[in-house]
Amino acid sequence: MVGLFGGASLVVDGVETVGSLADDGTGTVTILSAPSFLVLGGDNTDATYAGVIHGVGGVAKIGTGTQTLSGANTYGNVTSVSGGVLVVANDTALGADVLGTDVSATG
Repeated sequence: MVGLFGGASLVVDGVETVGSLADDGTGTVTILSAPSFLVLGGDNTDATYAGVIHGVGGVAKIGTGTQTLSGANTYGNVTSVSGGVLVVANDTALGADVLGTDVSATG
């Protein structure tokens, strides 16, 4: 799990896979380029992220855990869910939604 507490930030340039993402509402994730992705769920745990994810890249959910996004996100690429559960707890949690959301079922 990556914890972004006390205003901590994470910069993604490429593909960054983290176990899960949590914060105290003050975290910031910046996704630098369109082919870049923040991949959540690598450790199959549950977590809630209330900070902001912004930039031009996308977000992907893998694994079996539950990731909750409740911040007012503005990232501009696709959101992809191929494993586990992605809880959308804010009308803007899926970012700018320029390229939509892709949900794939397996098994």
